[in-house]
This record gives sequence, C-alpha cells and structure tokens, in this order.
Amino acid sequence: MNDSTFHSTRIATPDPTPDAGRGARRRYLREATAAAHAQVDALAAPALHSTDGYAAYLRGMHRFLRHGEHALRDDQSGPDVRARRQWIEFDLATLGVAPLAADEPPAPLHGDADRLGWAYVIAGASLGAKVIARAVAELGFDRHRGARFLAGHADGDAWPSVLHRLEDTPLTDDELLRMGEAARAAFAAAADALRHGREEAFA
Repeated sequence: MNDSTFHSTRIATPDPTPDAGRGARRRYLREATAAAHAQVDALAAPALHSTDGYAAYLRGMHRFLRHGEHALRDDQSGPDVRARRQWIEFDLATLGVAPLAADEPPAPLHGDADRLGWAYVIAGASLGAKVIARAVAELGFDRHRGARFLAGHADGDAWPSVLHRLEDTPLTDDELLRMGEAARAAFAAAADALRHGREEAFA
C-alpha cells in the first residue's frame, strides 16, 4: 500500500525522534508499520492474478474505506475517503459483485496524531494502487471499466498532501507515538477487511 503484524498488545516501536529534518516522521511511520504493511500487501496480492482475486480485494477495500470514512469524518484536511469508497462501488457494480455487509465502523478520531496515522495509511495506498492497476489492466479493467478506484486513487494528490501535513503539524513525542499506533490500527483494519473480502468471496 504505502511506505510501511499488528498485535492487540503494545509492541516495541522505533524511536519517533531519531533525527531531525524533513522526512524523519515518514521514516518513523514506515518502520513502525513495516510488519503490518507487509501483512496487508500479502492479503492484497491475489488481486494481481485473477478477476476473483481482484473482486475480493475491492470488497475488502470498500469495507476498509467505509471504516476510514467514519474515522476521518471530522478531518477537513484528510483524503476524500467518501469519493474513494464510491469509486469502488462503481467498480463492484461493473464486476457484478456486492459489497461486504456493513459492520460496526470505528468512532470518529479526534486529534491530529490519530487522524494523521489513518490518513497516512489511506493516502499511501495510492502507491500500491498503481501496481494493482497495471496488473488488472491485463485482466481487462481500466479507469473506464472496473478500475475507477485504482485509477482515481493512484492519480490523486492525497499522498503528497499527507506527507506535507505529516512534517508540518506540531506534535509532541507522545503524539508521535500515538500517530504510529493509529497507523498500525489502520493497517490492522485494512488487513481484517481484506481477509473478510477473501473469505466471503471464496466461501
């Protein structure tokens, strides 16, 4: 997905202030979420190889973005999660696949640290979207047919916007740690959603 296995218990994390200068916070998040990110990448991998795998990926991402939409509901500076969710609904309709049943979304987040953690994961998924878009093009899908989400997400400016915000938002050391925890929680939500997308698709 972006630069970065979530555990329910607190795990050791990198020092959030190892050095000064722009890019330090991005490096911290990349290191703090590396295992969680790898798990999400593994769950998304089937989308590269078959229409069924791609449909399962879309179903999982739709649920994750529904969660993200609720989590970032009060964040006026974050990515447009609602638009991304709606793009997936168009794609699912093209594939003739229904979204996963709605489940309980998280409560809206309060505070820059928590919101930045989730925004980092959602916006950063645009990098992975470019890879998946190239793969599903071989399956016959593009921005006009079945891959509107991938095309729109990959082409948007949400990722550079989040990176600027990440560096420019004043945060204490405790808030930096909270931001890392929020990013891991977002990756965990993505992994859970993608897992359900696969399990229900192939049940």
